[in-house]
Amino acid sequence: MQEEKIEPPKHVKLGIIGNVDAGKSTLVSVLTKGMPDDGNGGARTRVFNFRHEQETGRTSSIGQ
Repeated sequence: MQEEKIEPPKHVKLGIIGNVDAGKSTLVSVLTKGMPDDGNGGARTRVFNFRHEQETGRTSSIGQ
């Protein structure tokens, strides 16, 4: 009997939900960019897509 080789998926879809200021954007940034957070949520700045996110510090849309 020959074993089948299973290929890992090339893409993974993951949904994250939680309360405001729970760290969802920071978590997505750390997982997708592979860089640790500075302890103040600085990692989330790497996933900002819009100017108002940079101005307010709150993400409104993340797609990585």
